[in-house]
Order: sequence, then structure tokens, then C-alpha cells
Amino acid sequence: MPSSLRVLLDQHQTPDRRFLLFVLVVTVALRIAWIASVPVEPVSDYRWYLDRAISLASGDGYVASDGSPTAYFPVGYPAFLALIFLVCGSSVFAAKLANVLLSAGTIAMLYSLAQGLITERRGPTRIRRLAAILLAFFPSQILYVSLLSDSILFQFLLYLGLLSLAVPSWWRNMAGGLVFGLATLTRPYAFFVPLLAAAFLWAGQPGQRRLGNLALVYLVLLLVVTPWTLRNARVFGGFVPVSNNGGINLLIGNGTGANGQYRENALPPGEGRLLGEYEKGRLAARLAAQSILGDPMRFVRLVPQKVLRMYADDAQAIRWNLKGMSGRASNGRYGFWDYAAMAVVQAYYGLVLLAFVACLISSYSAKRFRERIHPLGLSLVLYFTVVAIVFFGDPRFHFPLVPVFCLYAAQMLFSRSCGDDQAFSETTSA
Repeated sequence: MPSSLRVLLDQHQTPDRRFLLFVLVVTVALRIAWIASVPVEPVSDYRWYLDRAISLASGDGYVASDGSPTAYFPVGYPAFLALIFLVCGSSVFAAKLANVLLSAGTIAMLYSLAQGLITERRGPTRIRRLAAILLAFFPSQILYVSLLSDSILFQFLLYLGLLSLAVPSWWRNMAGGLVFGLATLTRPYAFFVPLLAAAFLWAGQPGQRRLGNLALVYLVLLLVVTPWTLRNARVFGGFVPVSNNGGINLLIGNGTGANGQYRENALPPGEGRLLGEYEKGRLAARLAAQSILGDPMRFVRLVPQKVLRMYADDAQAIRWNLKGMSGRASNGRYGFWDYAAMAVVQAYYGLVLLAFVACLISSYSAKRFRERIHPLGLSLVLYFTVVAIVFFGDPRFHFPLVPVFCLYAAQMLFSRSCGDDQAFSETTSA
């Protein structure tokens, strides 16, 4: 191990606050350098988020391009952008700077959360420090800051919410409910994440106390989400908890022609052409249910493809950046340096993912799985994978899990390089 890295990992030579400050400065510097040097304009869904945010900031409401009310995509990220635009004007660069700060915040959240997830006979600080370094230099995490995507906001809210619930108390439970309410408005499947926290972060608590804590979390979460649900009921005349795209996404992953990944025009030709987005979503959900129930084995056969589409590729951020660089590579044609950059991104991701998998395998083969692997991180990976299996696989769905991969990879890499025997705790004590 390089001596400079040893100094950074050693809490006696580099105090905790100094290390965290160093990593956050490096994180911010790398990401600002990227957005300052590479001009990327929002395209596709990212342009949709931008336009909806401008409508919200201008007081026109959450409306589609034709001025009609929408809830096709969750409102969380456009509303977040709208708050930025109210302060800074409709500045894409300001939105990218917000991504930089959120990305740095995620590293700080991971660093704090990991302290309760790791127990190591010879110093847990080294593992979480190595995890923070891996995340700070993670190529796709850097590349995403130039995209107006909900991924970075959702990732930040996810780890902030988990950190809030790490040690249950009435005010932390309320904070966790608030954060997960905002996360649910950003990506609806965040709704069930507090259940994982209750199962694994609060495992040492009596059952009745855990239920009380969880009830408070969900009370606040519902208070955050319900006003938007009521707005949708008023606008669409039906029950739309967060967004209207759930049925479409279900059909994309399970309808006729499904191949495990996102595809355009999931509805059959002519179907739903004259319907609004609410009615079209309900039609898509019915068609998807018919497809799944009509051929359950086809659903099963699609599972490996969905999982592969979710985890195999980490270079998607480069392709979206290229599409936003004056239309470069919009036709899918890339140059030598484009492919070289993709190879670097993919190699970094592949090594971290390989170390993550090796950590799982070595811990299981050593018959110390629950001692070495904290179930919270693994449960997040499994839960997000199930979501992809139900709908469809896409590389952006593994983006929020990268900090977990880095944490387990650090466990494996550190034990390999230093010969120490680190262990993940089974639970986090209150």
C-alpha cells in the first residue's frame, strides 16, 4: 500500500476531521473541474426535468409541455431544481453545482453511517476511510454531476435517511420520516426502505419499541407525501400516490417484446393514443398484469436479463454526457477516446464490484457471513434488485448502491492488502 494512502487511513497520523475535510475537498474539486471543463446540455428525460422545474419556478405548476397538469415523473427532483432556480434563476450550471454538493454530502453520510456498520478488532476507521476514497474517485459518480438526473439527489436522500434512523429517537425518527418522504417523492420505491432500517438497524430494540419508532417514521413520511397524492386525485380523478409512470414501466419490463431493459413505445400500436397519462398508465398496468399472469415463466426467464441490464454497465453516464455535448454521439457512433473513457469507467466499476462480490463469497465460505456482512447494506442491494426484476433493468438503478459496493470492497481490499481481520457487525446498537 502506498505510504501516502497509509497516512490517510491512519487516524493517528491523520485525525478524523482532517481526513474528512481532505476527501470532501477532493470530491468537490474533481466534480467542479468536470462540470467546468465539459459543457453538457440536458437532453431526453433530463431536459424534461429542466422544463418542469422552470414551470414550477415560474408559478405555472407541474405541467407538461402543452400546459396540462402532469405527474408522469415523480415531482421530487423537478421541485428540487425549482427551488434552486428561485434563488439562482434558471441556471443549469447552478443545478450541476447542487449535484456536486449532494455528491459530497453522500460521502459524508456514508462515512458517518459506516461507523455503526463496521466492527473491526484493529480499527474500523481504515475501512470507512478507504470506502470514502473509493467513492470520491468513482468515475461514474463524478460524471453524473453534469447530468440533471434525479440519481444524485435520491442517493443523498437515501443515505441521509438511513443515517437519521441509525440511532432511534423521536426527533431522529421524525427527521428520517421527512427525508424518506422526500425520497419517495423522488423515487417511489424509497417508501419501503424504512422497513429495512427497522429490521436491521434496530434489531436490538424490543419489538414494541421498534413498531412505535416505525409508526412515527411513516406518520411523518405520509404527511410529506399525502398533499401531493391529494393534488393528483384532484387533477386526475384517481389514486396516484406519486407518479403516473408505474404502469408504463411495468409494461416496459414485462409486455410484448420486453427484453429486460428500457424501451420506447411499450404500448401496442394504436393503444392509448387518445388517452391522458393517468388513463394510459392504468391501461399499461392492465396489459402488463395480463402478460405476467398469462405467461409466468416468461417473467421468470426475463429475470437474468433484468439483473444483467442493471449491474453489467456503468458507462451509461459517459454516453448521456456525449449526447448532451452539442449532440455528439447522438447516433451511437463514438470515437477512440470515447471508448477509452468508457473502458476506464467500466474497469473501475468492475474492480469495485468484483471486490464486493469477493467479500460476500469469502465471508460466506468462512461461515461468518452475518458476523462480517452487515445485513442492511446487503438488504438494500437485494431490495433494489427486486424492484428492477419487477419492472426493468437499467444502469441508473444501481447508482444509489455504489456507496454500499465501496464499503464492502474496502472491507475486502483492506483485509487483503494489510492482512487484518475486519468484521462487519450484525446489528447497530441503539
